[in-house]
Amino acid sequence: MTFNPEASTLISEWGLVCDKSWYVSVVISVQMVGLAAGALLTGYLSNRFGRKIVLYSWVALCGVANFISVFSTSVVMFGAIRFFIGLSAGGILSLCHVYPMEFVTVKWRAFVGGFPASSTANVVLGVLMFLTKDWRYLHLATALLCLLGFLTIFWMPESMRWLAVQNKTVQANAVGRKICKYNRRPPPLEPLEYITHAEVEVGEKTDGPRIRDLFGRRFVKKTVFGFILFFTLSLIYYSIGFGIKALFGNFYVNFILFSVFSFPAFPFVPLFSNRFGRRKSISAYFCSACVISTALFLLHFIVGLESLGMGETITSLVIVTTVELAWSTMIAFMVELFPTYIRTLGLGVVYTGGRVGGIVSPFLIQGTAGSVYVAYIVIAVCTALCASLALGLPETRYRRLGDKLTGQLTTPLDTLTGQLTAPLDT
Repeated sequence: MTFNPEASTLISEWGLVCDKSWYVSVVISVQMVGLAAGALLTGYLSNRFGRKIVLYSWVALCGVANFISVFSTSVVMFGAIRFFIGLSAGGILSLCHVYPMEFVTVKWRAFVGGFPASSTANVVLGVLMFLTKDWRYLHLATALLCLLGFLTIFWMPESMRWLAVQNKTVQANAVGRKICKYNRRPPPLEPLEYITHAEVEVGEKTDGPRIRDLFGRRFVKKTVFGFILFFTLSLIYYSIGFGIKALFGNFYVNFILFSVFSFPAFPFVPLFSNRFGRRKSISAYFCSACVISTALFLLHFIVGLESLGMGETITSLVIVTTVELAWSTMIAFMVELFPTYIRTLGLGVVYTGGRVGGIVSPFLIQGTAGSVYVAYIVIAVCTALCASLALGLPETRYRRLGDKLTGQLTTPLDTLTGQLTAPLDT
């Protein structure tokens, strides 16, 4: 077996072929364990110490870990460092969704959740892979990007909602005034007082969020369903992403396509979720993935997937697109389902489902064309189940972020008048 002399990969670096090929899947799974731990740990830390300090701490760890990985001398050392990279990435991915949504109004939450930040990063990564073809340079570039992330640290304020829950009303109102000043708007004193008093009341009545609260009567359905939905989304996304070498076409070109293919569809996230609601949109995306994957599974026995050529790759990327659209909608949906005092902990737990899916995903498509059709039937079954589960959750469209200890959703708002409307199902 010979390796491409123009490329330096983990496989060529340490000869991870034949009886050592399983090392690659293990390293990926170790990173996913780190992602799961980071997501879960972030829920607790960000509720205790604040959104801002925890987020930038994870960014710092990510930069340091990526820099150290450049000097790895063995696959074992590299795998250990990948755990800490996954730990930091899990924290960043969990918190960077909650943090901005606690600043925006109802109609903008779907837009923030649907913004293709991850896909943009994947495009940059794909281009760097194509240009450098060296895993050490990729880690060094990631470390430099983490350093650039600190340029925003003095501009980003702490979450006003978190400050209010912590009874830090003076700082919370200061953040509110700063936001109004930046946007050249007069301070809305009454809404600020309403938010602050409501959340301060929560802070006075609770000793803080606990994981067991998420499995009590108030939140168990949201927690369990959210966990399963994110598990499925992650399983599909990463199994196709990690198994892209088994699809037809050039690996580097396919990876870039994997990153950019869904870009044109992202504007539909706020459009559909605001027009038809969160749960119906998510269910529709899962149904689409189910139909497409079932068709590919049947085509394997009718004409053979190899005969489809690039058609199989493109169709697989369509499945990834539906998953990304569902994932983007789920971000806003989950943020809206949990009240402020337990929001990041709740998201940390449901995001852990996604990380568990990521741990399993490298083993679903084993890098050979013959294993791909099995993945399609697994995807079809999982997405059919999730399409039903999504409809079992309460709708959150047009609702303000909740702050009640009971977990009851707020009364919906009319987005044109700003007035309260008749309550939807809770």
